[in-house]
Amino acid sequence: GLGSLGLPTGVAFWAHVGGFLAGLLLVRLFAPGRPAPPTPRVVHMRWE
Repeated sequence: GLGSLGLPTGVAFWAHVGGFLAGLLLVRLFAPGRPAPPTPRVVHMRWE
């Protein structure tokens, strides 16, 4: 596996990497699209 590449990292490191990637994937799958920008409200003020 990835741990057998001779890198001095342990299981915990790869668990964090896997959790991060899984979270990224889930957010992309379940997050709604970008909301429409709010329409500007024009307030007319009369100065007398």
